[in-house]
Amino acid sequence: GKYQSSSGATTCTSCSAGTYSSSKGATAQSQCGNCPVGKYSDAGNSCVYCEAGKWSTSEGSSKDDCRGCDAGKYRASQDSSDACKNCDAGKYQNEVGKNACKSCDAGTETTSAGQIQ
Repeated sequence: GKYQSSSGATTCTSCSAGTYSSSKGATAQSQCGNCPVGKYSDAGNSCVYCEAGKWSTSEGSSKDDCRGCDAGKYRASQDSSDACKNCDAGKYQNEVGKNACKSCDAGTETTSAGQIQ
């Protein structure tokens, strides 16, 4: 998560938000790689998956780039490489950024995935 560009310096510089360095001895910001899609980093930290209910759609994301799953979709866990998924038939989600879908009321159903009501 850090690099050192000056010989003899006593502190390192953090890789910028959205990037990381996994190797020891990095000497420039250019050696900090972009976090992959679905992950983010704050300055100086390693890349982690966006929290449940959110996902980033581009490389090099910061936490602010993790956006809520659209209505009709969900993302169950932060510990998963899965992007936002459509709610299954028989379930729906009418809110943004949720980690689960809602079951239809008794006597009602949805007939296709990704429903919002």
